[in-house]
Amino acid sequence: MMSKAITEDKKYQIIENMRYKKYFNLNKIEKDLLDNHDTDLNTCNKCDVVVDSATELYWQGDCVDSYYRCMEGYDALCDDCFEEVSE
Repeated sequence: MMSKAITEDKKYQIIENMRYKKYFNLNKIEKDLLDNHDTDLNTCNKCDVVVDSATELYWQGDCVDSYYRCMEGYDALCDDCFEEVSE
């Protein structure tokens, strides 16, 4: 559980610093924020980079074609990985 000593400003700063890091490189507080709190961030299922859920991830429902064809079986892909699997 996140320490109560972390202020909202500090929490926002931590969340901003999490972006574009690999999930496995996050520290304990960052992982707790990502896994247990509403941060609007999520991870790419292919490369594990942390990005904004709404603007930097393609979701399986975003594909015009069958999701299994255009997403290669992934649920969420960052812009770079989506471009890679689309080629």
